[in-house]
Amino acid sequence: MLSKSKGPQYCYGYVRVSTAKQVKDGTSIESQKRAIEGWVTRNGHELVMIQYDAGVSGTLEISKRPGLSEIMINMKKGDLFVTLSMSRMGRNYGESYRIFEKIRDNGCYLISVEEGHDTSTPAGIMTMQIMSSIAEMQATQISQYAKESAESFHRLERHTGGVPYGYTLKDPSRSGSGLIEDPEQQKVIELIREMRKKEDDKGQLTSFNKIAIYLTEQHIPTPKNGKTWNRNTVANIHDRYKVATKGREDIGSLI
Repeated sequence: MLSKSKGPQYCYGYVRVSTAKQVKDGTSIESQKRAIEGWVTRNGHELVMIQYDAGVSGTLEISKRPGLSEIMINMKKGDLFVTLSMSRMGRNYGESYRIFEKIRDNGCYLISVEEGHDTSTPAGIMTMQIMSSIAEMQATQISQYAKESAESFHRLERHTGGVPYGYTLKDPSRSGSGLIEDPEQQKVIELIREMRKKEDDKGQLTSFNKIAIYLTEQHIPTPKNGKTWNRNTVANIHDRYKVATKGREDIGSLI
């Protein structure tokens, strides 16, 4: 049961929809708005405003959500943040909990109408603590899964991530297969490194910009099959010193 013991309080409603269709037809927006207004009326509180973030992902931080940012600026200690459900705040427990922390740190309370969460009560606080534990567990599981997947690919001699310049997949039809050297691109890499070693009359190494101009004049395709090289691409290729053909182990940039 949501608490009424604090008497009338100022409420700030938050509505979010993530898809263009929901924004266009307005159904989800209106249903959320009605649910928030109904809760405020039933509990004898005062609705100050309802802010909307239409077509906005639940993964975005507060500063990138105009509606949510407006609420955070205006809410004062003791006010209530009212939303239809936790899923309107964030895509998962972790993202929702981070927003709740901001609400709590401002001395305000979170109300989730559908789930019945009310952090002005001991039960509501306990619910948020449980959510925090679930969010931490999810993050740990995702991290562990990613690590195990990378190790598995390495054992199978399969490359993970983008294919770096100078290499190609052993089997192009099989995503994630190991890498083999591309002879033509390896020649370009060697050319870049040899040109870089040369010094001018002042003892200065050949600039990456000059190398880029030369490669462009020679009509050598860029890593993305473009016609014009730039100094950053040349520098990244020159500075990458190791590529593991069983998986990504190099520290430098992959082009």
